[in-house]
Amino acid sequence: MTSPPIDEREFASLIKQHSRIINKVSYFYATDRLPFEDLRQEIYVNLWTALGQFRGDSKMTTWIYRVAVNSALMALRASKPRIETVSLDFGILDASSEIDDAQRENLQALHALIDRLEAVEKAIILLWLDDYPYDVIADTLGLNATPSQRKYTGSKKNFQNQYDMELNELRKSMSTLEQVLAKTDSDISIDVSASETAKNKILRKLRQGVVTNLVLAAVFTAAAIANINPLSFPLYLKVYLASFLVIAAVWYAFIYRKLSRIDVAALLPAKLFARTASLKLMIISGEIFFGICLVVLFTLLFQNAWMYNRLL
Repeated sequence: MTSPPIDEREFASLIKQHSRIINKVSYFYATDRLPFEDLRQEIYVNLWTALGQFRGDSKMTTWIYRVAVNSALMALRASKPRIETVSLDFGILDASSEIDDAQRENLQALHALIDRLEAVEKAIILLWLDDYPYDVIADTLGLNATPSQRKYTGSKKNFQNQYDMELNELRKSMSTLEQVLAKTDSDISIDVSASETAKNKILRKLRQGVVTNLVLAAVFTAAAIANINPLSFPLYLKVYLASFLVIAAVWYAFIYRKLSRIDVAALLPAKLFARTASLKLMIISGEIFFGICLVVLFTLLFQNAWMYNRLL
């Protein structure tokens, strides 16, 4: 059993020992909206805050890989829709003077192919290229069912068929990439006290949404009770707005409760991916519902304005 570090100096040492894993996950999950350095810092913070949960039931390497992938999945869910470009990641390769043009071209092709994989498939391929057997990959990512075995096998075959290199060459290219990414370790800056994870950013916005909607609902409720400006702003509109805002506050609170229960350190990546996917679906469904409500609101406002102008 490996004991977790107890202070930031020991934590920095742990990060350096396992920087190969963290760098690769950060590199292959990074996007223009979620740059390499930002994602790596996200992983650092999640590892630091989750250290108390490490009980030695698995290897430290496995645990770090799991938290790194979960951090990437959570950060991707939190970021806006992704733009398909990899220029930021290629910049790391361009800045390296230790690889030739052929190696750079191979690494760019490797990145482009992995970038087209689904989020969980990326994790499968990265572990597979590190020569982990399926049972270890399944245990790390939570792929225990037969369909997951087929997904694992299919991912490997598709990957090898699309990437015109032998397995040894693939792993050689990955080793070269690890050496390039290792050069960025000299810039490691772990500011865990000042950092805010993607999950906490979303939770903060959800809390703000609950408070804002409740305050506005209270305002319109008071306006309805006091019967303020009944001609230009009739009672039914005040009631509609107050009800709409209360429902919005409850929806924000529901999403907040669901998200707050997602533990980046405890969940297996496959389960976290499924939970965040269902949460994303709930958010989209809610946005559609509130969009329809807003259309109805503006229709009522337009009708009321038209009738008010006729009275004048």
